[in-house]
This record gives sequence, structure tokens and C-alpha cells, in this order.
Amino acid sequence: MKVLHIAPHVGGGVGSVLKGFFQESARLNIENDLYCLDSCRHNFDDITPYGQKKQGLAYNSSSSYINEFQNYDVVLVHYWNHPLLARALLTANWSSSRVVFWCHNSGLSEPHIIPDHIVRLAMKVLFTSSSSLKAPNLEKFISRSPDRFGVVHSTSDLRAWRAIGAKRTRFNATKRGLYLGTVAYSKMHPHSAQIFAQLSKTGFTIDIVGGPDQLRFQRDVHNLGGEIQVHGQVNDVLKFYEHADYFFYPLRREHFGTGEQVILEAMAAGLPVIAFDNPAETAIIEHGETGFLAESVNDFVQKACRLADDKLLREKLSLNALRDVDKTFNHQATVRKLLDHLRSVVGCEQKIVDGGLPAEVASDEFAIFAISSFFDAAVIEGLIHRPEEAVDLVYEKIRGYLDEPFQNEVWLSKQKSSFLHYLSFFPENRKLREVSARIHKDFPNLEH
Repeated sequence: MKVLHIAPHVGGGVGSVLKGFFQESARLNIENDLYCLDSCRHNFDDITPYGQKKQGLAYNSSSSYINEFQNYDVVLVHYWNHPLLARALLTANWSSSRVVFWCHNSGLSEPHIIPDHIVRLAMKVLFTSSSSLKAPNLEKFISRSPDRFGVVHSTSDLRAWRAIGAKRTRFNATKRGLYLGTVAYSKMHPHSAQIFAQLSKTGFTIDIVGGPDQLRFQRDVHNLGGEIQVHGQVNDVLKFYEHADYFFYPLRREHFGTGEQVILEAMAAGLPVIAFDNPAETAIIEHGETGFLAESVNDFVQKACRLADDKLLREKLSLNALRDVDKTFNHQATVRKLLDHLRSVVGCEQKIVDGGLPAEVASDEFAIFAISSFFDAAVIEGLIHRPEEAVDLVYEKIRGYLDEPFQNEVWLSKQKSSFLHYLSFFPENRKLREVSARIHKDFPNLEH
């Protein structure tokens, strides 16, 4: 079987998952090629797809690579709401391709949705977390055609982390905590600095690994009377897992993650994990058995302190996590499950349902942002039938979030699917610029 992988880029967790998939599937005589829409700044050179790989394709004519799709048995699109991928999906002709989507965002909250037109294009839609089955706009599709949907949890090869877990001396744990992942309030809990400050005051030493906002986060913790060590983006993360005793993962409830690769790495390394009871984390951690799920900031801190005082509980969570990673998140089993889904569409005729979008709407980058980011059908209807009101409709949606506490970090981020993320790729779009100007005017004190 010959598989073409399409991804916006391959940094972070998706890149590590792809590395493992290419290596394992090659042993099963699968030929993989990798096309990245963006120009990748890191991780791309390290990936060996056992076939060809290209990057920066979105900056060429779409026909130059879309026409190549017919040479593959199946096209696997690694989906999340990214401007370049959103534009390609709405403007290119995919009708001659057998397309499967593997969604790396939960689809549970705006702007990180899994839009309806994904279902229109796909022969199958796969989720990287069972939490996505409850995406509000997809439940009707899943109930009608359950065979077109599935869950394949994304994970990379965890053998290096399991080696750390196998030799961990759990009874001699100290109070060394670790957070590893995106360091930005657009993903982390709004009170995460308070959490780490409180943990620091109780005697925990804490390493924060990742970026891009690690220095700001360190200042916030310091201003609350705590101390942390920040390390930014690093190449060798294994040593941090090896030296830690606990893994702290306080993310905001509406974060878009699913596979949460770092949680699996921590579990494989034998670290007790404390996270909030968010949908993606709940799909991975069994509370009280393989980790702890906290309900509030104080609960998070109390559970960490409880673990520090109870070495038998640490032992239980650590051993259970190691077993669960091997059983539930086995890398080889995940690859085979994904390949079974891909094989099921080979030989089938692609049937695309008309999405009903006028060409001028589907090709407008402002409309592409709205269609890919909002559940609200009234916004889409307005874009089609009242284009003169498009800016007002979208701005009012965004303004509603900016009026809520702690939401500006999500909606004014320059990445992670925000309208500013779209503006960075499409700076000439007049409507995106107008929304930006309105936010400047109405919310002058917000970082923008």
C-alpha cells in the first residue's frame, strides 16, 4: 500500500508520531511519502518517511501537488485548524483521491473545531482521542454513519521512556516536578503560574521545558513568590524525565490537544501524572489508578502534596501507568490499527457530497477562517447570503470571547488557529485586517 501523508507542518507531537509510524509501517511493506504545506523550521530533516518528502507546497499552485494524489492508494491528511490546510481543503479539487483524515485536535471548542466539510471530503474521519466523539457538530454525522468514523490514539515509539520507567527507584522519590510542552497561556491553565508558585513554596523544585513564553511564565511565578527553572525548547528531553519524580500538566479546559504525547511519555517513564479533568486528559488517565485528575487549582496542589507524602500511592500510580501504556497505548498496535482503517478504503470509489459553498466564499481567506473555526451555522449562512455583513458577524463572535476572562490568550495568540494566525499567513486580506483594527480600538489594553 502506498500512502501519502499531508500535514501543515511536522513540529512537536505530530512530528514524533509520524517518525514512529514511518519506521514501524515500513517493516510492514508500507510505502510512505510526506508532503508539508508550510516550510518547516524544525523536525522535518529528522523525519525519514522511507519515501519522498516535500515542504512548502502551499506556496506553489495547488494543482502542482493535488494532481499527484491519484498515484497513491490513500491520502492521509493530518488535520488541525491551520490556515494553509484550511485553504487547501476548501479550494483544491480532492474528488479523485481516497482521503482519510486523522484529526489531531479535539474539535470540542472554537476555534479548534473539526468542520463539517471535513466529513464531506473524507472517506473516513479518525480521531486521536475518544473525547472528539462528543464534538457538538459531528455527533449527527457519527450517529448516521458510524462506520465512517474511528478512534486511533496517536503515540510515538515509547521504548526509550519505558527504559527510564523500568529502572526508576520509586520509593526514593524526592520533590522534583516537571512540566514539558507548550509554555503559553493559550494552552496552559490561566492559573498555572499560581499552581507552580504554590508547589514551589511547599518544597517542590520544578523544571519547565518548552516555549515560547517560558520567560514570561517564569516572571509570573516569581511575582507570586515561587521559583521555577525554565529551559525553553530542548532537543534531548529524556534527561528531564529521568531526573523528575512527578509530571505536572495543568492545561486550560478548552485546549485543543488530544494525543497529549508528553503525558504518555511521562507515564512510560514511571512518573505519576497530575492533570486537570479535561476531556483529552480524562481519555488517557484513569483517576486514582494511572494518575490524578484535579478539579480545581487548590485540588491540583493538594493532590501533588498528597503524592509527595505517600510513597505507596506513588508506587501504585507509577506501576499502573507503566502497564497501561504498554496495553492501551502500544505503539505497534496503534500503527496496525491505523493501517487497518487505511486499507478499508483502498479500492473504494471516492464520493464527495456537494458542500454547497459558492466559489467566491470557498476561496475567500476570511471566509475560510470563519468556516474552519466556528460551529455557528448562522455565521456561515451570513457569509454566503450577506457578505457585506461578514466582518461584523465574525468580529462579534470573537468579541464575545474577548469579553470573557482569560480568553484573550486564546483568541489573540499569533498561532494555534486564531484569526491572528490566519492574518500572519494572509496579511493582505482586507477583512482580517479590519477585524484586527477593531480589536485594537475596542480592547486597547489587550496584548495584540
